[in-house]
Amino acid sequence: MEKKTLLVAFMLLAVAFTSCNNESESVAVSNGELNITARIEGSTSTRAEKFDWEENDQLGVFVCNGTIEQPYLGNADRYTNVLFKHNGKGFFAQNVYLDENPAEIFAYFPYSQSGTVGSAIPVESTSQTDYLYGHSETPASITQKKVVIEMKHALSQVVFKLRKASTYNEGTGILQALTIENNDANNVFKTTGTLDLSTGSITGTSTDGVLTLMPGSTLLLTEEYQNVSSICLPVTATEGKNIKAVFTIDDRQFRYEFPVGTTWSPGYRNIYTLTVTNSSVDIGGDGSGDGTSDEGITIEPWADNKDSDISLVPIL
Repeated sequence: MEKKTLLVAFMLLAVAFTSCNNESESVAVSNGELNITARIEGSTSTRAEKFDWEENDQLGVFVCNGTIEQPYLGNADRYTNVLFKHNGKGFFAQNVYLDENPAEIFAYFPYSQSGTVGSAIPVESTSQTDYLYGHSETPASITQKKVVIEMKHALSQVVFKLRKASTYNEGTGILQALTIENNDANNVFKTTGTLDLSTGSITGTSTDGVLTLMPGSTLLLTEEYQNVSSICLPVTATEGKNIKAVFTIDDRQFRYEFPVGTTWSPGYRNIYTLTVTNSSVDIGGDGSGDGTSDEGITIEPWADNKDSDISLVPIL
């Protein structure tokens, strides 16, 4: 009997020891801890700058009582600009707990320590960061702690498809510089601003916007189209020819003034197709440019390119 008793006791100790080891290797999760699944809008397309999550990607998260200005349970320290980090499998954070009160979840990418106000997250275009933002599809609570957020692109994208004509002989066809900038004192084109996570609207803050599309590099043009693109802050339909692009090709400058009604919406690519000739940079068409699809300006979600030509006339 004593041997049997000792054998049973030994087996119980072994089971207990194994159980303790398994528990130490798992991650303890509170019953009320927030769990986020973030999906990137248009993530099936490699045309978007950011199309999939990677390990160590970081979200900034605001847990709110209804609106973006009201932190959950009135606790701004715990629920404002919370860092969620991707571990290769999903996004996780520490100490984000929920009770029975519903919580609205707002998120943005990439995380910034300066993003302390959910209605005014700093954004800029110089670094070519693809800012994303989103709002939970359903409120979260202790009984609904897992939420899904579709992350949308906050900025717009401008793409120039360039080639040189077969008859071009004014040089080798080197694109030395390309900028987008303001064309007048209205300062419509912005390079810095703030993003409201609840609406997706951006308020420009820069006083003189100039964006260089290919800093420190050149491009040898051929008779085949090549793309030069840039992420830009969105532009609401312009009242005049407020914005211009300046091309420096073989030491000659060409200026193109974007037409009245130019609109660069968040999450859309605006494609301009150009051919360099001996005397001009041609963007063919009648120049009506109503900002939609007038035989030429190709405006589309960040998805596969339709390869349509645009209908605009450059001003040199």
